[in-house]
Amino acid sequence: MPGISGEAHLKTLMIKVDWRGGRHCRAVRYVKPYVIYTAHPDEGSCAIYREVAVLGGAMVERVDTTDRDAIFQYVGWKKQEGAGGFPIDIQVVKVRK
Repeated sequence: MPGISGEAHLKTLMIKVDWRGGRHCRAVRYVKPYVIYTAHPDEGSCAIYREVAVLGGAMVERVDTTDRDAIFQYVGWKKQEGAGGFPIDIQVVKVRK
């Protein structure tokens, strides 16, 4: 798409999490209004250590996996309070369905 930067293009995409890789993303904490999910490399060959903040999802328990039926829209990078209270930059997605 000519004229659209990478970040702007991402915001136009609807994302569905592949269940093979998505089952390795586990809820680790709640930072109002986001649920933070993490994937570790030892939890699957497609996972790398990564955190993502999900906005507008269903209530989950710690270690629940991502919703295999959800469709997400990329929001962008946000500064959040990380583990131990330190600020981190994290990618945010919003549940669309």
